[in-house]
Amino acid sequence: MSSDRNDKPKEKPTKRESDKDLDTSLDESFPASDPPSQTDVVRPEK
Repeated sequence: MSSDRNDKPKEKPTKRESDKDLDTSLDESFPASDPPSQTDVVRPEK
């Protein structure tokens, strides 16, 4: 399922799912020492 989403980024189920995915991706990509400015932008939407 993850591969399918990567293949078709426009076929996302819902905006919230996309935000959640991005939040997790950024959290894992960005180290704890880095300022969570990107994740902060997605958090308020929850």
